Amino acid sequence: MHQIIDRTAFIQAFTTMGRAHNFSRAALVALFEYLEEVSPELELDVIGLCCEFTEYGSAFEAAQDFDYAPDPEEEDVDTLEESALDWLRGKTCVLDTSGGGVIIANF
Repeated sequence: MHQIIDRTAFIQAFTTMGRAHNFSRAALVALFEYLEEVSPELELDVIGLCCEFTEYGSAFEAAQDFDYAPDPEEEDVDTLEESALDWLRGKTCVLDTSGGGVIIANF
């Protein structure tokens, strides 16, 4: 049996499964919209999504977890963030959240 869920039910599923701490509400909204766009008939697997995607406060923070080495001449925070975002996009799927952070597909 297949059940079509809306954004509210998607977010609630993370709470029900005890995984509400894995993503902020803004990140869950972004993740839902992304999944709905790329695979509208996807089977919801909360644990699998928690393993496949990670939320970070910034692209720079995410890139540092994966041995990103910024240009030593870049000192401006916005430039570092853009550079890290470009680097991540060259490696994996990156989703922006309305909360200012990013979600990346783990690689």
